[in-house]
Amino acid sequence: MVALRETRTTWIAYALVLALLAAVAYGGLAHQSLDTDDFEYLRDANAANQDLSLLFSTDRELPGRPIAEAVFLLGHKLWGQNPTPYHLLLVGLHLLTSLLLAQTFRRLGAHLEISLVGGLLFLLNVAH
Repeated sequence: MVALRETRTTWIAYALVLALLAAVAYGGLAHQSLDTDDFEYLRDANAANQDLSLLFSTDRELPGRPIAEAVFLLGHKLWGQNPTPYHLLLVGLHLLTSLLLAQTFRRLGAHLEISLVGGLLFLLNVAH
């Protein structure tokens, strides 16, 4: 078995492969409407746009997920309730998280190949 060498080129190629796989796996999301808890997040974002103190209130529909709340608040300010930019942003963030996860595995001492596979599996598994 040929071991991969850890170079900048390896990581760039890995990022490009993940981006391609994300486009293939999630490209159709750009044309999907909002679903499940998206509506609650948008209601919370709309209310928070009127009064930012609501971000810290327990009266929100879905309290307790500050990163998701921040994404929806920013998104609501930028593009309202248009689902396409939300989906594209979330796929981009998922891709970035997959890359960071592979880097984290590597820095924690995992073999390069295991690190890359871990990031890949995270990218393609939407059940988390």
